[in-house]
Amino acid sequence: HVGKKDSQVYHQVNVQGTQNLLNAVRMKNLIFMSTAKVYKQEGKPIDETSPLEPLDDYAKTKLEAEYICRKYFTGDHLIILRSVNVVGIGQPDKAILPVLFNQAFHNEPLDIFAPKKSFVQFLYVEDVIRTFELFMDHPNLDGIFNLSSVQKIRLDELAFKIIQLCQSKSTIHFSNLTEAPFSEIRSDKIQKKLGWVAQTPINDILKIYHQSVNVPR
Repeated sequence: HVGKKDSQVYHQVNVQGTQNLLNAVRMKNLIFMSTAKVYKQEGKPIDETSPLEPLDDYAKTKLEAEYICRKYFTGDHLIILRSVNVVGIGQPDKAILPVLFNQAFHNEPLDIFAPKKSFVQFLYVEDVIRTFELFMDHPNLDGIFNLSSVQKIRLDELAFKIIQLCQSKSTIHFSNLTEAPFSEIRSDKIQKKLGWVAQTPINDILKIYHQSVNVPR
């Protein structure tokens, strides 16, 4: 759960850290990693022109950092990337995939607090790295670009797949049965400009996590 301490850290890193960097370094091109959570969730597809309404402290500080980039950046080209959930080995243990895999490997109940029928989009970290390489090869581009996978998965399906992969005896507990409108993040713009599409499907991501988690002995 995000608490007051986390909120302060988000501001120190995302807002103050971004401003410190821009004050200290004069650069010609800048790629700023934001989040798709800055968009308003209206239950319809989201592109780069969609309305903004960040709800949590993390997203709010990312949007504030975007504004700082636009205000303080004095170079020629500014790229702002708004990404869905970036996943990969080494991410914090509190992230959804490490949590669920660890619970499944230990045959513990999978406790899911988000709405049971809500959807998530995952983007593998190596697909993100490829965007940096592409933008460095096209230094004249600027603007806002969404990053997302064309795939989505419902939370109950995700939990079931993880239990199957781990051959786990875990049960799944959903404490939130409310309806959750899904706003799909579209990345048509970067595909059109650079030919980029996410190349790592959900099933491959889950297999990578499965292989990385230590089986208890």
